[in-house]
Amino acid sequence: MFHHVRGKLVHKSASSAVVEAGGVGYLLRISLATFERLPEPGGECRLLARLLVRQDAQELVGFADAAERRLFDALLGVNGVGTNLALAVLSAMPPGELAGAVRAGNAAAFRRVKGLGTKKAERIVLELRGRVEELAVAAPGAPAPGAPAGPAEDAADALVALGYKRAQAEEAARRAARELGPKAAVADLIRQALTHTK
Repeated sequence: MFHHVRGKLVHKSASSAVVEAGGVGYLLRISLATFERLPEPGGECRLLARLLVRQDAQELVGFADAAERRLFDALLGVNGVGTNLALAVLSAMPPGELAGAVRAGNAAAFRRVKGLGTKKAERIVLELRGRVEELAVAAPGAPAPGAPAGPAEDAADALVALGYKRAQAEEAARRAARELGPKAAVADLIRQALTHTK
């Protein structure tokens, strides 16, 4: 499982980026929103990542921030939405705008997303409407409201990978960070968080 890739940006386009880390070049699919926040090739960058494994392929998807990755995961959970469409939505709508459209039940706001029809837009709104607050969506570049940051965010992601719901994982990670202090290592935060989630 990949959490993030940090290294030298070798190449970027509107839909992908190549980051060299430890002598390995990682090809990541990205949204236009992430592309706009990347440095010029040759600069250092850090992208949060999600590894998708299918029967016929594996692909790595990169994100500029945690809010975009949360929304990507949520979009993939909507029936009929795959990687291409999820990235198209994130390319056309910043996380805050997407969350606002879902919260307001405004399926028409998704019209500018290429390849997204009315019925599928309505399905996205319907299936995500109850999860907007859980996703803790923030404007790009800002920490999500109430979401853990730094090592606590890494600990929350690890708990989600272990099968915990996002809201439960984040609350446990925040509590562990309060109890152990700001300098606690990710592994210690995970162990402490697990004592509250059993």
